Amino acid sequence: MDKIEQQLDRFQKLDIWNVVKGVINKEEKVLINLVKEQLTEGETRTGKTKTYSPKSKSYVEMKLNKGRIKSSTLPHMNLYNEGDFYEQMDAVIKDKAIEIFSNDGKAEKLESNYGSNIYVPNEQRMIQFKVHILPMIQNKIRKQLGY
Repeated sequence: MDKIEQQLDRFQKLDIWNVVKGVINKEEKVLINLVKEQLTEGETRTGKTKTYSPKSKSYVEMKLNKGRIKSSTLPHMNLYNEGDFYEQMDAVIKDKAIEIFSNDGKAEKLESNYGSNIYVPNEQRMIQFKVHILPMIQNKIRKQLGY
């Protein structure tokens, strides 16, 4: 078999989704941290979170004093600390999708108010994740192709 045939054989055996899935599995904590960051900054996949009501002024002040929310996110809600997710977020790689979820007790209430889309990274964070994993994917593909 000449080199061209060998290379064609490697290309035919290459399963890009398996490569991507393997990298995402190894880097899922990075993705979860990006979602945590998004929730902490009062953002959702589609924009900003709801704002605190004027009635919750003392609640917001208490959260600020305890360092649970940043004044820079106000008046938008910090869903990560509202949900007290801590380490309760996880990710599962499904057939052709990634599902991020929380088993935290408060998650159900937040999901009913905001929908499960609160765990979907916004465009900016998806770009950050893609930039993070792209070199790893490229290296794995190169190795499989013998480069």
